[in-house]
Amino acid sequence: MTCQHSVVRWRVVRQLLAARLSELVPFSLPGAELREATVVVHVASEHLDAGLQIEHARHELELDELAHRQVRARMRFLREECLRDPASAELFTLLPPSPRLADSSPAGDPDRLVNLVRNWQPTRGWVRAAEVLIEFGNKLTSEQLLMLGTVGRQVMESFSEAERGQQFAEALKSEAGRMNGAGGEPLPQT
Repeated sequence: MTCQHSVVRWRVVRQLLAARLSELVPFSLPGAELREATVVVHVASEHLDAGLQIEHARHELELDELAHRQVRARMRFLREECLRDPASAELFTLLPPSPRLADSSPAGDPDRLVNLVRNWQPTRGWVRAAEVLIEFGNKLTSEQLLMLGTVGRQVMESFSEAERGQQFAEALKSEAGRMNGAGGEPLPQT
């Protein structure tokens, strides 16, 4: 009965014991009768201090978990709402960050977030172009993806974007490797 309570709540333990004893009194044994009982509960100060520390630590962990759940909810809102509507993204930036978690605001720089959301609107030409490229890429074989990566890299190199071209080609190589269940073939260099 008392094991459900911590040493911090010793008064509750005393009350529970007293209530249980009052149910049993008077208690008779052959040759004796118990008519009254007194409950005394004593907790050593070091045990009480340790219990308080444990209770405080448990409370802090619960608050941290709550803060983590709030951040996950904000991220879900960011994913499901803000990326669809720039007005929601602007409202999202007004939400205060959790004081329990350092740098917990997924918004970071509000202007950057709003700009990012606007750039990824479904009506933007680049987003539509990426969707078409994805649909087209899904119809290609792994060898054709490697060829597309090589052509894309060469085009980007001609516009002085060799590093981005290589990133594009490596991304398609990775996708081709995933299709083959391996790492894919090395891309030819020009």
